[in-house]
Parts: sequence; C-alpha cells; structure tokens
Amino acid sequence: MARALEVAAKPGEGRAQSGATLPRRATRPRLAFLAVLVTAALLSFFYLRLTSDLATSSYDLAQLEQEQQAWQVRNEELRLQVSQLSSLDRVAQLAAARLQMGSPDRTAYVSAPAVAPVPAFPTAAPGSPVSATAKP
Repeated sequence: MARALEVAAKPGEGRAQSGATLPRRATRPRLAFLAVLVTAALLSFFYLRLTSDLATSSYDLAQLEQEQQAWQVRNEELRLQVSQLSSLDRVAQLAAARLQMGSPDRTAYVSAPAVAPVPAFPTAAPGSPVSATAKP
C-alpha cells in the first residue's frame, strides 16, 4: 500500500498513465465538435456568397431595367420625329422652298393615237402548214 501511495504521490507519473487512455475518448467529441464547427463555417460562407451574388444580380437587373426604360423613351422620341419629318405638309414646304416646286397652274391632257390590240398567239398565214393542222 505504501508503494501505491508513492506512485500516486510522484508528480506527473499518475497523470501520464491515466492520460494515455483519456485523449482517445476525449478526442472523439472534440473532433465531432470541430467537424460541426467547420461545416457551419463552410455553410455560412456559401450562404454569404449566395446572398452577395443575389444582391449583385438584383442590382444589375435594376440597372438594366432603367436602361431599357431610357431606350424605350428614346425610341418613342425617334418615332415622333420620324412622323413629324415625313408629314405631307412638311414635304410640301420643303419641295416649294428647296426645289421651287409648286402646284401646277394648268392641267394639260395629251391624247395618244389608238393602237390595234396585238393578239396573244399569232395566227398562221393562209396556206402555211400550221394553219392546215390547226383547223378542226
């Protein structure tokens, strides 16, 4: 019994023997906790990355919608400008101002000589081989 007290009384020796089996048992919960912690950190990182990408995409979408609206307004302005530039009143004014064109003072009618109609299929001359076979 005295020997048992001496062994237990020596500093470090009793702990080393019992400590050799303790780390195996104690490391399993520590490793499990570490694995859960690493998994939580990775999931948090991926969640933050996904949220960041979503916010960036939303910002880009809003910017593209504003750009589309600006182009639609510009398109309507150009359509209005085309309709104004192609109006008949403006064309008549430009024709009078730049080309010295105007309404005619008098109207002249020209009559052409009458022309005999041309048949769609020419007829054969009398006595030709085509006219002999063409008769029923």
